[in-house]
Amino acid sequence: MRIRWISAGAGLAALSIAGAAPAAAQQAEAACNGGQGVTPEQMIAGCTALIQAPAYNARDRSVAFNNRGLAEEVKGQVDASVADFRQALALDPANHRAELNLGNALSDKHAWDAAIAAYDAYAAAMPSDPRVFYDRGNAWRSKGELDKALADYAQALAVKPDFVQALANRSLIYQARGELDRALADANAAVSAAPSLPVALIRRGEVHAARREFDPAIADFTAALAITPTSFVALYDRGNAWYAQRMLDKAIADFTEAIRLNPNVAMFYNNRGGAFSLMGDQDKAIADYSKAIALDPADGAAYDNRGTAWLAKREPQKAIADLDQALRLTPKDAHAMLVRGIAKRALGQTAAGDADVAAAEAMSPGIKARFRVSP
Repeated sequence: MRIRWISAGAGLAALSIAGAAPAAAQQAEAACNGGQGVTPEQMIAGCTALIQAPAYNARDRSVAFNNRGLAEEVKGQVDASVADFRQALALDPANHRAELNLGNALSDKHAWDAAIAAYDAYAAAMPSDPRVFYDRGNAWRSKGELDKALADYAQALAVKPDFVQALANRSLIYQARGELDRALADANAAVSAAPSLPVALIRRGEVHAARREFDPAIADFTAALAITPTSFVALYDRGNAWYAQRMLDKAIADFTEAIRLNPNVAMFYNNRGGAFSLMGDQDKAIADYSKAIALDPADGAAYDNRGTAWLAKREPQKAIADLDQALRLTPKDAHAMLVRGIAKRALGQTAAGDADVAAAEAMSPGIKARFRVSP
């Protein structure tokens, strides 16, 4: 997650524009400065008028380029925003806000190294601004350099100890590393700093769920939903907690509501399919897995799950086709390998089935015993 700093903030200096209509100039300045009720299109038009007006000096045009870049980024015109932030810095290298904004726009492009370079420049000029360490930490995290991300989150928190998003993202890293006590400590601190902020409650709920503390997890997700009933993330997470406790009707209800709110997330369908499968309704499970595959054809887990459902319907040939694709996408998927072996045995392909079962056991020792599969 990343904080979005949308408002222009810096603002244009008071200007004396020779030969320009004062009312028109003031209208353009007001639009370019943004603020409540000003649309991105109006910001772009106002800033463009100022950029093209010869009466404005380099500093003011730099601010106009910066503000136009912000509006373009809101509209998803990231390449244009990058160009405008660079132009702002060319006109006024002391416009440090443009350095931070450039870093954010480059992050939107997943140009992590260039983004980090922009954040470095801003951090050197503005070391007391915690946002830059948070944003740079996010870039390091996206690159997989988690120690550097942790260092930046720590720096952000040294400047602003109640920086909720930094606490939440550091908690994410600790959780990914299996350091669940540290993850929970940061999540608790985030909730203490902002008890009515859903992102903090959701983060703590996710840590509780990872610790298999499902009652407090569900309490946190429910609290987040009381504040923001349309949070499909909280619904999905709560559905997973219900699922883990095999409260499948409740899990399906939450997954279904999450899908209603955001029908384009593959894992919502995948996990609802898992609940249907456990309930024995393989047809509904297969329909959900198929939707998940349509949304994300590169997700090997959905093929694995659909193949398992086909096998439960005693259709081993269809199962093998899906499991083959699962293993093409995720060659080390021991579960898919195991189920494919069972499906081959069901077709009488004993040697091939035995080979898959043995390969699955080699990938994940003990998997045969966990799924009660004969040698």
